[in-house]
Amino acid sequence: MQNRKSRTGLRSLSTRNQLRYQRHRMFAFVATVALATLVLSPLALNAQRSLVTHTSGGDKQAAAIEAYWTPERMASAIPIDIGRPDAGAVRGAPSRALASGAPGLAGGYDPVSKQMIQPNAAHFPDAKVTPGPQTGGYPGPNGTFYYVATAAAYKVYPISTVGKLYGHDPVTGGNFQCTASVTVGNANVLNVIWTAGHCVANGGQSYFYDNWMFCPQLDKKAEPVGCWTGTNGATVFTVWYANGDLTRDEGVIFLNSTGTKKAENVASVVGGLGLAWDWGDVHWFHYGYPCVAVSGVTPNWDCTQIAETAAEYRYSVNIGGSGPEVNSWGSAQTEGASGSAVQLDGGFNYGGGNWINSNVSFYFTSGPNGNEHGIELQGPYYDDTVCSSLWAPATGYTGGC
Repeated sequence: MQNRKSRTGLRSLSTRNQLRYQRHRMFAFVATVALATLVLSPLALNAQRSLVTHTSGGDKQAAAIEAYWTPERMASAIPIDIGRPDAGAVRGAPSRALASGAPGLAGGYDPVSKQMIQPNAAHFPDAKVTPGPQTGGYPGPNGTFYYVATAAAYKVYPISTVGKLYGHDPVTGGNFQCTASVTVGNANVLNVIWTAGHCVANGGQSYFYDNWMFCPQLDKKAEPVGCWTGTNGATVFTVWYANGDLTRDEGVIFLNSTGTKKAENVASVVGGLGLAWDWGDVHWFHYGYPCVAVSGVTPNWDCTQIAETAAEYRYSVNIGGSGPEVNSWGSAQTEGASGSAVQLDGGFNYGGGNWINSNVSFYFTSGPNGNEHGIELQGPYYDDTVCSSLWAPATGYTGGC
């Protein structure tokens, strides 16, 4: 299992200007991107397939899903509860090592040039050969605020890839909402979105949700580019599906090739993020649609606008499970931001990054810091298994992980 160094101390920043603090060092980025196609034996392929569980999506048609999501149902969809008790979690033991794998970047699709983004060292000019210590522990330097709320701003890549995800629970009959982002690993596969596993399947109860509809750039209920339905199935890690293992709380949904307003794949319209794995000491941005306000702690989130968080990885938390210790970072985003792609930042600017490096999964309702609602979030650490077993097969990426 690949882990990272613990973090100590305390520092908190609350505004955009305060966030222009000294960058800490990161892992060196290996600039060379492997282009060789993976060649796996049948035994290896079966092992890879057993790590994930897939649904075909049944026989739902796009028109039926579009008709299902009336304005009333969209407005009443409930954000998924992401609070969980501490239950013996171990925060940042000093003996933990840094991530042992070589940091990797892959994918990303520019909606203007209609070309893949080629990662190189220029994306991370401040990367160092050795990682340095962080200053501060819970919750770490962070700032959360509404993103510039104009239609033009929402169309700027990579924020353009972020959208509201609606879904339906076929067992309870309830409707819910999350956040998702378009992701691209191959220019021939432009219909995949990335979100939390808990927005795709009921972990531990072993069933998939359905009636997904993804509306990128949603702004105060306006749908400038329309919405795309999830008619082509979805995939999650098997340990999430069967056991609710939060260390593997990631999922992908395959969308219809045409939307409600655009007769083309979603990534052709809004672009797509790539993936970053095996990174350690990093700064992040994440964009979501938070719905729940915490009195005296967060703004009065309204579910209809993108909120932006600028933060950094603080420390690891061992919650058990099959994957690496989960990430922790300061954020005032809450329910509704589930699945928000935590983007690796290459220049510490407010336009975000191009590569998904974690996702919003949960917060602790108890423990040494008390209830962390609206203060700190946790999300899975992305190792090469996330790349090779979930992201690459879903997006058609053929390079090495």
